[in-house]
Amino acid sequence: MAFSEFSPEVTALLDTVAFAHLTTLMADGAPQSTVIWYRREGQTLRISCGTTALKARNVRRDDRVAISIEHPDNPYAYVQIRGRARVMEPGEGASGLEEFRLMANHYFGPEKGAQWYATSMENSTDDAYVVLEVTPERVQYFSE
Repeated sequence: MAFSEFSPEVTALLDTVAFAHLTTLMADGAPQSTVIWYRREGQTLRISCGTTALKARNVRRDDRVAISIEHPDNPYAYVQIRGRARVMEPGEGASGLEEFRLMANHYFGPEKGAQWYATSMENSTDDAYVVLEVTPERVQYFSE
C-alpha cells in the first residue's frame, strides 16, 4: 500500500524522543547507516547535517533512503520508513542550524536544548549545514 499519511501509532512513535537509523547508499551501492536525530514535520522527516557529511553526499547522488526508529520504552514497537530524501541546501528556505536547534529542544527540552546548541554552535555558519527532508513512500509499523 502506498504511503498517504502517518497513522496515529506511527505519529506517536515519531514524536517520542527516540534515535533513528538512517540508511543511504554509497557510490558502489553499499548501504551506509548512521544513528541520527530527526524531527517530524507534517508527513516528512527532517535531519540536519554538515554540508559535506557522507549522508548528504550520498543523498545528492541517490535519493533513496531507509529509516528505522524503535520505541525507547519498547524495542518490539518500531517503524520502518522507505522513501526519498532531498538535500535542502543553504538558501532554499531551510536552515540547518535552526533545524539543529529545533531537534535539540525536542531531545533535551527547550531550555537546555536551546542553550546547549546556542553555545556549541556559536561559531558555525548556516551554510555549513543542510537539511535532509525525507518523503516516505512506504511506512510499516510493528508492535508486539
